[in-house]
Amino acid sequence: MTFLSRRDLLRRAGAGAAASSLGALAGCSGVLPSDDAPEPDTALAPDRDPTYRRWVPSPEVPEDGLDFVGYWYLDVRALRAHEDQLPESLYKRFANVRGGQDAFGIAFEDIEAVINPMPLWTSVVVGSYDADAVVETLLGTGYEEMGTRGEFTLFEGTLGQRAAVKDGAVIWTHELYGNDLLEAVIDAHRGEVPRLHEYSDAAAALTEAIGRPDRIQSSVGVDAEERLEITRANGYAQLADFDGERSHESFVVQFPEAQQAEALDESVLRDAVGDRLSGGGVDAVRTDGRRIRLDGTTPTAEFGADVDGTTEPVVTWTVEYDAFASKLTVEHAAGDPVDADRLTLETDVGDSYDRQFADEYETVGPEDSVTLFTDEPLRIRWRSESGTFIRQFDPSDSASPR
Repeated sequence: MTFLSRRDLLRRAGAGAAASSLGALAGCSGVLPSDDAPEPDTALAPDRDPTYRRWVPSPEVPEDGLDFVGYWYLDVRALRAHEDQLPESLYKRFANVRGGQDAFGIAFEDIEAVINPMPLWTSVVVGSYDADAVVETLLGTGYEEMGTRGEFTLFEGTLGQRAAVKDGAVIWTHELYGNDLLEAVIDAHRGEVPRLHEYSDAAAALTEAIGRPDRIQSSVGVDAEERLEITRANGYAQLADFDGERSHESFVVQFPEAQQAEALDESVLRDAVGDRLSGGGVDAVRTDGRRIRLDGTTPTAEFGADVDGTTEPVVTWTVEYDAFASKLTVEHAAGDPVDADRLTLETDVGDSYDRQFADEYETVGPEDSVTLFTDEPLRIRWRSESGTFIRQFDPSDSASPR
């Protein structure tokens, strides 16, 4: 599954006041040519407590474990402080950055932050909203209540997706994952299981160094070394801050020990980072011996209007399955309208069904549905030029066929 590209996500990154720079990164030695350069604007915010860490469990907490060790964080509230500079569609893209999320009935202006702990198909939406309104939306779109865990009420949708709700927070997990991942995030928030920064010294050091910028993509451990193709790198963070006129971006690469960063040739670093800074340029390079930071500042006029009108729709899909008649009814239960030509109903091997939404609709909205006669697993695929995502339903996993 593909969502926004790294470049697109950087183009839509960060908001809020200009962040403080990391004082330790005051100059570098060796081949890194920043000894005489002025200290640039950065997206670092070490003076802001990294409160998002409470939602990110250790990868060993879920029963089967997880290979991907990292997270996303977006300060949506900070974006709204500059809504007169960027179009509304851009803010909506931030609020739904991972795509495929179900409709919760939460107004965009009530969202404060979005955190994606580890797999991108798990989201925490934090804000100032009432749990009862979210519960009403879920129950009206095919979800069933499945009990409680701590202060959270648990729900399961017809595809097998799951949600946990309390006042001011919703945790949502794609049908690809089981209950253990949802429960791991809940338990991490409650402090009942180890969190990522408690499990990983690399994560603890990196989050303390970067603080809480307005936009973060971070990865630690072996995953960081493999993704960057930089030997011994044990963490990286891709950061951004927006002041209304300029985007301040920083890319931080961390190593286990002091002085290891100074041995890295700058060309290796620039090749690894590539075009992840949205402006394409690096104003300065800094190191404190353990971490290397690339900084770039770009006027938002250069990319603020570059918003793809075909952003990922947020839709709750329901599937009614009649096992005796081998009948699947797929319905758009709530959320954004969808161009029918961008939707494809497929088998699990990618073959298209004879019946499609486009056979009957130009735009698919709430209560629009298509019925198929099949026992094959179903995929609902949405496509655009910039990405694609898939929702899925397997009749053999349906506990209570109708």
